[in-house]
Parts: sequence; structure tokens; C-alpha cells
Amino acid sequence: MPLTSAIRKPTRTREPGRLSARTHRVSVFDDGADCLMTQRLKFTIAIAVIASAVGVLVYTAVDQTKMYMLTVGEFLGSGTAYSGTTVRIAGRVRPGSMRWEADTRDLYFTLDDIAATGTLAVHYNGILPDMFSEGRDVIVEGPSTGGETFVATTVLTSCPSKYKPE
Repeated sequence: MPLTSAIRKPTRTREPGRLSARTHRVSVFDDGADCLMTQRLKFTIAIAVIASAVGVLVYTAVDQTKMYMLTVGEFLGSGTAYSGTTVRIAGRVRPGSMRWEADTRDLYFTLDDIAATGTLAVHYNGILPDMFSEGRDVIVEGPSTGGETFVATTVLTSCPSKYKPE
């Protein structure tokens, strides 16, 4: 039989100014340590679950957005290694190869490898980037289908590295 003692704790009654006494039984061995340990354990588990969830979200976000940047020569030399994946290909727009159809927003051009190791025909449907022009370095992004023409979903242009007065 546990050792208990009765403690009278004053509480307010419904009548203002009057106190009543209620009896609470408290164990002599109950010092609240078990309750505190349980709260700490729950808090630690909750923090571990939250940290794990954040870790999984960060990993999946990085895994979905990572993309290798290839040169035209690397892409052409890879064969079907990138088939079915989204790739970014860096190159230079060949002078005289750009054809822009404003009514359908179709852009056709040839992308030369910067090291002159290959060329790639590119088709892009969308708004023509402001800085896009022949002879400019660009990055095209899109799914690798293995066809003769690379169908880009995004065209990124690079800004000139030095200011050149006109």
C-alpha cells in the first residue's frame, strides 16, 4: 500500500469571499520526475521526427533539381546516356543559323560547341530571350529524346563579361 498523505488545498467557491478546502491525495514517493522524464522523451522524439522530415525534404528537393551542364561535344559523345533525362547544354549560337517565327514563337538555331567539337540543332518554342543573338553563349535546357533536333524548354543567355562601348 503506497504511503499517501492528505493535503488540503484552498480553492474558491461560488460565493465570493469564501474558500472551501478540497483534499488531494499525494504519494510520498511521487516527486514529478517520471512526468518530467516523459515530457523530455516526447520532446526529443518530436525534434528527431521534425529534423528527419526536414532532411528528407531537402534531399528530395536537391535530387529533383540537380542537373548536369554539358557542352555540345559531351552531349553528342554520350550517345543515349542521357536519354529520358533533362539536361543543360552550353554552347554558342552559330552566326547565320537563327530563324525566329514571331507568329508561332518558334526559334530554330544551331548550337556550336565552344571548343568546336560538334554542332546541335535546337528548337525552342516560347518568348525570345532579350539578350539572345547570333554568336552569343547560351545554355539550353530540355529533355534528351535522342532525336536529331534538341527541343529546348528553356533558353538562358549569358551577359557579356566585359563592357564594350559601341
